[in-house]
Amino acid sequence: AKPKLIIITGEPNDEGKGIAAITPLVANMLEVSRGLVYLNTDIDENHYQNADWDNVVIDVSFGQMRDILEAEGTMEELEEEVDNQILDMNQKRLLKNEQPCSSCFRKHALLQEVTKAACKHICGDLTVAHTQPKSEICELSLTNFYKVGEKLGIVGEDQIVSYVPTAEQFRATGGESNSHPQFATKKSQLNGTKKENRYGTVVLR
Repeated sequence: AKPKLIIITGEPNDEGKGIAAITPLVANMLEVSRGLVYLNTDIDENHYQNADWDNVVIDVSFGQMRDILEAEGTMEELEEEVDNQILDMNQKRLLKNEQPCSSCFRKHALLQEVTKAACKHICGDLTVAHTQPKSEICELSLTNFYKVGEKLGIVGEDQIVSYVPTAEQFRATGGESNSHPQFATKKSQLNGTKKENRYGTVVLR
């Protein structure tokens, strides 16, 4: 079996919060290394150098991942679906008198979803772990683009790890205490990912 990797997409871990603070904890818990997918310099000249490189054993550019999907014939459909979701988001933002999504928002949405799709193609399987219940994911957030993968059949319901809402429940259902209040995915479930997926990567959003 291929080794497992926690896949990250270049979020800088300089404030000790958010997904960038969670992925090192998960990697340590599962005793696995991390793989980094970064934006090419013609898209974002600082993304590569600002990424958190701790425990990263392999790095791949967004362009390389995009090429895989283009060769497979799915990149155009994925990009179209991302744009459709941004259009829907912008309509909702307009109703709230908010500014439309920026070009930066689009490139990170594409990075997120291209990474998932390419990892699925390369590895044959993947596991997605969200850092909040699906019912509470903001419809105007980057995380909400997971629906792109679901709609296109890239990520199935059985490939999304369940979420335990509180640290107390996390400990009560087999998890271990840690200092980050947002992290509440059961260790037993992620360890199941480590043991049972035929190849698999773990992507946290």
